Amino acid sequence: MHYGKDAFTNGNGSTIITIDPKFQDVIGQRFEMSPYDAQELNLLYNCTQQKGHFIHASTASGQEGDSAKLETEVVKLNRGCNVQCLQFYYFHSGAESDELNIWIREFEDEQDTTGTPRLMGQITGSPTSHWKLHHVSLNATKPFQVVFEARKGAGSSTGGFSVDDINLSETECPHVFIQIDDLENRLNTSSSGTRIYSPRQYSKDGYAYRVAVILYKTYVGMFVGLLSGEFDNQLQWPCLQRQMIFQLLDQTPNQQLQMSKQRTLISASGSSVWDNPRETGSPVFYENDELVYGGILYGYSRFTTLEELQTREFLKGGSAIFMFNFEDLTPLINGTSLPCPQLRPVSITNPQRILDEGPCSPRNVSSTSQPTETTNDWTASTTHPPSTTDNSTSSTTHPPTTTDYRISSTTITPPPTTTDVSTSSTTHPPTTTDYRISSTTITPPPTTTDVR
Repeated sequence: MHYGKDAFTNGNGSTIITIDPKFQDVIGQRFEMSPYDAQELNLLYNCTQQKGHFIHASTASGQEGDSAKLETEVVKLNRGCNVQCLQFYYFHSGAESDELNIWIREFEDEQDTTGTPRLMGQITGSPTSHWKLHHVSLNATKPFQVVFEARKGAGSSTGGFSVDDINLSETECPHVFIQIDDLENRLNTSSSGTRIYSPRQYSKDGYAYRVAVILYKTYVGMFVGLLSGEFDNQLQWPCLQRQMIFQLLDQTPNQQLQMSKQRTLISASGSSVWDNPRETGSPVFYENDELVYGGILYGYSRFTTLEELQTREFLKGGSAIFMFNFEDLTPLINGTSLPCPQLRPVSITNPQRILDEGPCSPRNVSSTSQPTETTNDWTASTTHPPSTTDNSTSSTTHPPTTTDYRISSTTITPPPTTTDVSTSSTTHPPTTTDYRISSTTITPPPTTTDVR
């Protein structure tokens, strides 16, 4: 809508009131059609077969080691902190040994036409049944471009890699995200109170925790709970003045149009929730021969409802994405600014020493972040790969599909890599004013072969 809420006002209030209050401060942009404008036009002209576009690189032909590249235009940095977040969706339909490598190429100046490439991330493993959201943390210090390289692995393939909805921002990537596929079906078929946990994560200052999404038939809860960890003896307890941001992602492709749902809490004294879980918690699982203790889960029992999930683009292809950030606010309390985020080490399954440049020049003169051209075997398509009814959820390392609805979450590479993704409990949390619930106590066998 071209007119804003105060268009033609005489100074006595708004002249346009939206039927849906959440759009009151959104109307008035003139840059492009909104998703609802496009939807209205499609309905008016009976354009019911709406098709999206994505880029696909086939690994069905060629030899092992062959690659195709998609290069963005050159991006110029605008902020002081050298931290960027690359976000995109991918669909893997090739062989397990195929790779999607994510590089950045930094340029010293305008005369530098080759740049210096660095491998920043890699996706490999089992094919996916749904489009998966993926984040790659970057730390470019000079003008740079992103290069997606699809590389054919050993064995036969009937597909390849598809990439869609690429966004690049000069912000930090989410610390944790949990993608739950076929969420409406999961709500309908799962026992009320079913818990979906992230693996154990570590905050920047060393506190261990995990995030829980709890399914309650017609609504969804989202919680965080402290865990025992490697650095407990070096930390200050209780864990206070930490900001925790819970978010349900609006998956509208253009980030500028997204209206994600967000709730925030700050840890404060007076509650055992933030005490050392080794002292106040209970055993919850084993990990690498270590018995891990967990404290009380804390968060929002009605974080979102089934009715709300069906609005905006909270559900895309049946999948919902829950994100979480854990920040230390003590620098602000002490009168200083928050430090710039530091990129953590990235684990690469099959490290590539060099980026095969091929016959084309890598330099594209521009300062935008959206890829506009492809090289080699990348092709444009107008229909997404078929969705399936498989109820598994996402992981960047692509574990084999299981039947117990386990999930894992993508993070900014925490120190230890874990695979604990227990889902348990069939009871509602007790009614409390701070939305706390007790963590599930799991008493696993003393062996370490159980990968949950």
